[in-house]
Amino acid sequence: MKPEDAADRYVNHCRALSLSKDSLVSYRQTTGRFVRNLPDDELSNIRPEQIDAAWASIVAEGTLSANSLRHYRTVGARWLDWCVKFAGLPDHRLRAIELPRKTTPSRAKISLERIEALRSACEKIASPYRAARTRAIVEVLWSTLIRRDELVMLTLANLRLDGEKPQLFVEHGKGGWTGWIAMSHRAATALRAWLKERGDAQNDWLWCNQGDQRLHMSDKVLYDSLDHLAKIAGVHIEDCKPHALRRGGATEMFQNKVPLEAIQALLRHKHLQTTWIYVGGGQKLADDYRNWEDDIKRTKLDAIDIKSELEKIASYMERGERRSQLPPLPMPEEGTNQ
Repeated sequence: MKPEDAADRYVNHCRALSLSKDSLVSYRQTTGRFVRNLPDDELSNIRPEQIDAAWASIVAEGTLSANSLRHYRTVGARWLDWCVKFAGLPDHRLRAIELPRKTTPSRAKISLERIEALRSACEKIASPYRAARTRAIVEVLWSTLIRRDELVMLTLANLRLDGEKPQLFVEHGKGGWTGWIAMSHRAATALRAWLKERGDAQNDWLWCNQGDQRLHMSDKVLYDSLDHLAKIAGVHIEDCKPHALRRGGATEMFQNKVPLEAIQALLRHKHLQTTWIYVGGGQKLADDYRNWEDDIKRTKLDAIDIKSELEKIASYMERGERRSQLPPLPMPEEGTNQ
């Protein structure tokens, strides 16, 4: 039996199992790719190396996504197993059906330069309502590093925009966390502009829809707004997601010599290792943080004053300017051995 005949019989076998039409089409496409890459010879004469080469050719085409390759792997393995049992294919132990080595994807994060591009792009949004809302969303995410669901569920009562230290209250945080978070004055200014454009809506949600102000902004509206802004700014869409802003802001703080423990407290991570992953964990960042730790050790300090460091964070993100010097370290008082 030749591979093409075996593929036809296998699809008929699957049809007898009452599989759906979509599944049968998928099985036909998968076996068809194998048939095109196998020699037109009897299955009993096909060597394992030729099956290896057929699968390698399918992978090398580069037209299939990772999920499609996994699907082809599963269906191809079933077909070859059927050929071993019923079509005279020598038992090759299916060694050809192996996925390419999985590489760890890069985690999307946005840089300060791209944040500036997004700020400029807000001026190009045609609708003043959407422009004010989008600018406020970007500034709040970049300044406070809150999560997407925490942003969407904010209400007017969660804001303190007056005074020297503007804040917002996270009422529905991850793991049940609640508390006040400092924000930059730039974010507070953007929020005031948004509240002026928002007007007297019919609810207390901070973010409401222009069409129906009785509803708070949905996740879809949030993502659509950021995607539209990214296209105007020429920024990759994945770099403009809420979590990319959270990662990017954390990395910017770390590169500005904000202690990792202070960033961990702001991100509300349980483990410091999670924060380290957020800020990149690359060799350059590792060296920078190691140098910062050495500076701390030279001052004979056993711990960092997290509260005072957190108070500095809003000012670090205020102008969005990269600090070229280390922030001053608190020195121990004379006569103390801390």
